[in-house]
Amino acid sequence: MRTREIKYDVVRALAILCVVLCHSSEAIYKFEVNEWNSLSLLSKIFMIVSFTIGRLGVPLFLFLTGALILKKNIEKDEDIKKFYTHNLLPLLVVNAIWILIYNCFFLINNSIETFKLEFVVKELLFIRLVPLDNYWYMPMIISMYVVLPFIAKVVKSFDKKSLLLVLFVAFVVGFVIPGLNILFYIFNINEHYIINLRDNFFGGTYGLYIILGYYMSQKQKINKLLCSFAAIISFFMICVIEAVSYNLNHYIYNVWYDFPLLLICCCCLFLIIINVDYKNIKGTFKEMITFISKISLFIYFAHFIFIVIFKSEIASLNILNPYKVLALYFIAFIICVALGYLFAKSKKLRKYFLIFK
Repeated sequence: MRTREIKYDVVRALAILCVVLCHSSEAIYKFEVNEWNSLSLLSKIFMIVSFTIGRLGVPLFLFLTGALILKKNIEKDEDIKKFYTHNLLPLLVVNAIWILIYNCFFLINNSIETFKLEFVVKELLFIRLVPLDNYWYMPMIISMYVVLPFIAKVVKSFDKKSLLLVLFVAFVVGFVIPGLNILFYIFNINEHYIINLRDNFFGGTYGLYIILGYYMSQKQKINKLLCSFAAIISFFMICVIEAVSYNLNHYIYNVWYDFPLLLICCCCLFLIIINVDYKNIKGTFKEMITFISKISLFIYFAHFIFIVIFKSEIASLNILNPYKVLALYFIAFIICVALGYLFAKSKKLRKYFLIFK
């Protein structure tokens, strides 16, 4: 049985907290120019900051995937079969279970246009996405799990200097060019770059996050002050760019995972977290972090249902939008943790419903 490393539990717990915050913010704010112009300065700042903090979650999850999966010893065909059996297959099973749960929710929630038996079959076969904003992640990560054994072999067989060209091309194609195009759109510059190189042979943008997660986990020493400064500056610049896009109203931009500043911010944050000394974290607080980390996949699947359930009630309250976001955030998160605690008492539910991490 592998020994848990608290630093990775902290990353995973923080990542799921960010994801829930992102979806809570999106549920309350419309992210439209008309709404933006009607908001107070405080509410504008909260909208941008809460959403951008939320966007840190997925990169942290991907870094963690690289740090934990790519270090596995995969040398023979048997190792690949073992990985598929112990890592990929449970993910496919839990994904199928949650597709059924989501569709039961649609049926109970009288979403007739969303629930059809034909849709369920297509979703199970990955030829249709479940119509919930959080679900896009599952087909992506399952696809990555198919090729991860081979990527693991490559990154451990060759020095990272040998892979530098591949990583550089992936960064340019997956981040630099999209980032420049976004700036052109925002500032209404009549320019647009199209690059014909392809980086999807190892997962594209998301594959680069995973590979960088592995390499960062191997780094023993970092300049924490420099990383902190770079993380804060890049985060601040992202928020400014988003706010400018709303004010100029040429092209509304809500940061996505192919924006280079987001990659820089998340890299620095990940390096800081995994290089902190956690010796003083003990007792209940440590147990709480570990438990949230263990049920993070359950929270990922379940929280959006409760956001949908409580969204209308919270949105109708006569309070400021930031308070609505926080209320929805804590309600969804606390319910998920409570249910996770109950379900965790069953060994079968832990294995096939929660997939303890």
